Amino acid sequence: MGAPEEAPSELPAEYQRHQRVWLSGLAARSATVVQVTQSRTANNHRELSVVRGEYLEVLDDSKNWWKVVNVLGQVAHVPHTIVKTYAPVRDGDEGQQQHQQHPPEGRGGQALVVSNSKDTSRRPSGPVSGENCPNSNNRMSKEDPKGDGQINPGFQGDSFVPRDTVLPMTDIVDTRVVVGAEDRSSLGDGQTANGGPAGAEEGRPQRQQEEEEEEGDYGILTLLPFYPWLKKRVRAGTEGVNTGLWIKRLVLAVIAALYFCYFVAVLAIHTTAEEGRYWCDGDGLLIIITFLVLVGLFYFQILKPYFGRTIYKKVLKPIGILFEKAWRFRVLRLGVYVGLLLIVFLFLLVDAWHETHRLISLFGLFVLLFLGFIFSKAPRKVRWRHVAWGMGLQFLLGIIILRWPVGKAVFECAGDKVSAFLAFTDKGSGFVFGDLVTKQFVFAFKVLSVILFFSFCIQILYYWGVMQWVVIKLGWVLQVTVGTTACESVNAAANIFLGQTEAPLLIKPYLSLMTESELHAVMTGGFATIAGSVLAAYISFGVDPAHLLSASVMSAPAALAFSKLFYPETKVSRTGVKDIKIEKGEETNWLHAAMIGVTNAIPLVANIAANLIAFYAFIAFCNGVFDWTCTLAGAAEGTCSLESLFGWIFMPLAWVMGVDWAECEKVGELIGIKSIANEFLAYQRLSEMKKNGDLSKRAEIIATYALCGFSNLSSIGINLGGFSAMAPDRKADLAKVVVRAMIAGSAACFLTACVAGTLLSDDAYGGAAAAINGTQAAFT
Repeated sequence: MGAPEEAPSELPAEYQRHQRVWLSGLAARSATVVQVTQSRTANNHRELSVVRGEYLEVLDDSKNWWKVVNVLGQVAHVPHTIVKTYAPVRDGDEGQQQHQQHPPEGRGGQALVVSNSKDTSRRPSGPVSGENCPNSNNRMSKEDPKGDGQINPGFQGDSFVPRDTVLPMTDIVDTRVVVGAEDRSSLGDGQTANGGPAGAEEGRPQRQQEEEEEEGDYGILTLLPFYPWLKKRVRAGTEGVNTGLWIKRLVLAVIAALYFCYFVAVLAIHTTAEEGRYWCDGDGLLIIITFLVLVGLFYFQILKPYFGRTIYKKVLKPIGILFEKAWRFRVLRLGVYVGLLLIVFLFLLVDAWHETHRLISLFGLFVLLFLGFIFSKAPRKVRWRHVAWGMGLQFLLGIIILRWPVGKAVFECAGDKVSAFLAFTDKGSGFVFGDLVTKQFVFAFKVLSVILFFSFCIQILYYWGVMQWVVIKLGWVLQVTVGTTACESVNAAANIFLGQTEAPLLIKPYLSLMTESELHAVMTGGFATIAGSVLAAYISFGVDPAHLLSASVMSAPAALAFSKLFYPETKVSRTGVKDIKIEKGEETNWLHAAMIGVTNAIPLVANIAANLIAFYAFIAFCNGVFDWTCTLAGAAEGTCSLESLFGWIFMPLAWVMGVDWAECEKVGELIGIKSIANEFLAYQRLSEMKKNGDLSKRAEIIATYALCGFSNLSSIGINLGGFSAMAPDRKADLAKVVVRAMIAGSAACFLTACVAGTLLSDDAYGGAAAAINGTQAAFT
């Protein structure tokens, strides 16, 4: 290799100044390198030596920390590594070619060149021939058919070495790295431009020089018979030690030890107490949290890194292949569907034998599905797998949340904890607004302040990556079960926590490629659910938090099911993606993320307040006009209103959802307010009805599920504006499907209410009433 070359202009400054960059897990970093070779070190580790190029991605399926080479030429130690390259394998310089032709005995392999640079002058000339490359199978790359070294920049993967394969072994030849002239003066004493020690001979591997210098470091110990073993152990333990990493591990170990002492002390104190253990509070909750943390550590630190691939190959993959082969038989699929349907029907028939009014909700569920099929965009194109699995998953979630004692207790406990957590907002808003919060109930100060605090906390979870992990896992479940695409599934999962315009940001790169059916499904998911920030405001009204949480979760599969029924897929999807990676934000730390969350919530709070003012005034105006016309016709003053009109129109819908006929007008009024104005006004009106005792517990719960969604006329403009900004080339298609998506979102909310009305027994109302009373007490 010759003298050091000038660094590319796009090389980040931090890579020119720092000696190492430490990463873990799946990671990728830009580095200017030329040559990638792999060798077996003295401690029997595979080792990478990187010399020049632009982009290298290292995938490590084991739990190992590893170093990535930067511009000072440090060697990357990567135990058990798989390397994915982004350009074809090419010949290096003459020294490399000679090394390839005469590999060391027992180590044969191929020196690789990894380069993605658009500057072809930096690339070694000429592709590797099929004779010299062991992985080429004597064929040229599809991305380089002419063999002239020009690479398709959009190509990912390498031509001759298959992706996700371990590279062949070879010696390290050089570790020279390009350093700009302006940065050579910043090199530390005792270093050359190639990162090696001062005085290192040109063209000699840095690793070889280090090994020669270490020969005399052990002094008299070299006379001991176990000197070779000792030398290997010392080198393995001290080579490339990251002090910061070990300090971090030491701090975590101290924290773990202190927590263990605290946990044992808590158990000892409460074990001697006479009162029983309550699992939703006190030491019972501490035991559950500790258990979940230990399970998570075991899974992510032991099971997945060391046994995950084996379990997948030996257990999960064979089961999946067997299931796919068996599922191809139409008779088997039909038998499974019919069998599951009969099981569900028999269960409901037996369970509701003494509460036949619950079967009306089941009847309403079939009525809504039938109407969706009748008014479908393409009834003959409906894929019933989407509908069956979507409704089946919703029904399963309903059984777990509403009927299974453990699941019901978990969601009720979660609802109580969320209520207690959000009640701390009063401490902050009370400090700012005083008696307007602590002694009076002023909506703008008492309720809207909750949104600020909740957004503050959610943004911190995003910075830590918690929300991304939850959304991806829930999206994977929906993708595997319902059968929708990854984009549709991830968006539906994100809508459980995010708003109708925030969730699509996760799949923004794919929006322009989506079919009309996929756009319809994405928009339906936004209409059928509510955001976590406004959910906090609804809880402050006194609405049962357990039912709000369960409604948000249950509506996700219902939205996908009804969307694919109401607007089935008639074209081939062009997204072609199986996995979606959600990147973290650009926040510098958790405090910065929290401040961004509060800042982003300010327009939301202002928008909610402005909409409430405008819509309340508009509804009052409409009531005045409507009452005036009725008075002219001879009706008594005050008997006609917009709310009563909505109640009459939506009475049949309220009845098929399972509401008693005497209360259908009240629930129909809530549905009308939610559909014409927004769910905020509807929940506030529901809160007033509950305080006045106008509704029974069953009607309250069904109304809670039916109102839990953004499906209203005002949201059409919000959705259309947000999606048009993200995919401006699809404005016409978005305008075509947005009204249908709003109707489908409303139907998904009503389906969730029907499932809740079918599964909720009369015995459950006491628990629901207790939860509501506890929530109201937390905010008073």
